[in-house]
Amino acid sequence: MSMLSKSVLLGTCLVALGLLAFSGCDHRNNRASTPAADGDQSTDTDAEKQPNDQPPAPPRKGPPTLVDLSRAAEQKIRSAMQTKIDLTPDGMALQEFVQLVAEKGEFPVWINEIALSEEGIAPDEPIYDRLHSVTIEHALNWTLEPLGLTWMIDDETLNVTTEIDAEEEVFTQTYDAHKYLRHQEDAEGEDSLYALIANATSGVWPDDGGASGTMSFLNGMVIVRQTTSVQREITALFKTLHAVESGHAKRSSLPVRPESYPHSEDAQIHVALKKPTSVEYLDEPFSAVAADLAERHKIRIRIIATALEEEGIALDEPFSLTLNDVSCCSVLHLLLEPMGLTYYVSEGALWVTTEIDAEETLNTALYDVHDIAGPDGDYDSLIQVIQQETSGPWGEIDGTGGTVNEAEMLGALAIRQTHRVHQEVAQLLADMRTTMAAQPKTDRPKRDPNAVVTRVYNLKGMKLVDDLLTAVPKYVAADSWGDKKKTHSIQKVGETLVIRHTPKVHKQIERFLQQFGYYRSTGGGAGYF
Repeated sequence: MSMLSKSVLLGTCLVALGLLAFSGCDHRNNRASTPAADGDQSTDTDAEKQPNDQPPAPPRKGPPTLVDLSRAAEQKIRSAMQTKIDLTPDGMALQEFVQLVAEKGEFPVWINEIALSEEGIAPDEPIYDRLHSVTIEHALNWTLEPLGLTWMIDDETLNVTTEIDAEEEVFTQTYDAHKYLRHQEDAEGEDSLYALIANATSGVWPDDGGASGTMSFLNGMVIVRQTTSVQREITALFKTLHAVESGHAKRSSLPVRPESYPHSEDAQIHVALKKPTSVEYLDEPFSAVAADLAERHKIRIRIIATALEEEGIALDEPFSLTLNDVSCCSVLHLLLEPMGLTYYVSEGALWVTTEIDAEETLNTALYDVHDIAGPDGDYDSLIQVIQQETSGPWGEIDGTGGTVNEAEMLGALAIRQTHRVHQEVAQLLADMRTTMAAQPKTDRPKRDPNAVVTRVYNLKGMKLVDDLLTAVPKYVAADSWGDKKKTHSIQKVGETLVIRHTPKVHKQIERFLQQFGYYRSTGGGAGYF
């Protein structure tokens, strides 16, 4: 659809703006549109248009019926986007490619040419790709993302725009979370779920110093105002929480992915990577090597060319390697590592990129760890082990990197990290299970949840030690301090706070301090003794 056609369409929609409020068009974002100059812009009411010799229309009885046309249209488009297509856009213009894909899915599409122009992206940007038996959703994702573009569904239309523009569009969505709040006191359960959602998704929240997202709780519901992409992540998170609750994890992990995500295709790639192969490459360009491996093992291999270009690595970089009867994944490691490249599996494809780019790509998975945490639910200790015994980095320790949150009601941990660290976590948990299986169950120590633990909080450089010395007992578990036996206490020592309390309250204290820029450091028992 051209810009002129889109303008006419918007102008026509605005003619009936008053009626749209009752017909259910759900305008969930903050975009303001200016009607085009052409077209009939009359806003006369029906009563004003009626001839004088006709009686006025009878008043409505009862409130108007609200029909959510926008969300119904969104579901229809999402369903159509799961249609599989075959395309080879060899130099096809971006605008033509998007229109062709939309025709195959039979849904309306609009390209925000103004937003693209602001980022220096032309609608006739050439597209070079080979898309064989992929869904429309993946075809769009794979094509748009390298250009800094994305898509969202709004006004019953699929809109193609820049990632920057999409981040400015927010809407509100409500989620049923009662089953994940019922096991804890209201305030504690809400704090835990807030931290879980905020840390397991890519959204910017007020605690991060951003202003794009908000989260509220009411009667077992979570009401979230966020961007389209983050709402998709939250929807996927709740679906995965439900899957873990239903027992689908079983001492393993489940990646948090959209409902349409091709899990089976990812699994097939992992199986193919373990199969033996023999290769003989002599000064072959990497693009040819990738095509050969893809053909041999029947997997999609996609190269993130923009990431390679940023590091000065050309697709025609020559590779030489001769190996017999080794796994495909070993071949890839030997080819890629010397060049500072790596790979990961996602969205039904194997992606080749730079190590730098891979370290910036975080994904979330839920790990069933109820057997490791034990009947006493020692999740704090398990989290510390994971953070100390993997390469990280972790935001809680290093100020940047991945996150880990307990979903205690499910006996699980939600971890957001790079593909490499996820592999480390999975191997660590597997090793721990192997060791535990050899231990006599009677010899396992039990933890007293009410035991008092002393912890040193290093606040060096924060310049808030005196203020926090007063604020912590005032705002965190306020009724638990000041007992005659001084069981629970807080004391300032230089630029540290020495606090004696239960593990449960220490967890609350740490979350409270993090709002002021505190990050826990590893080593020395993580400050416990």
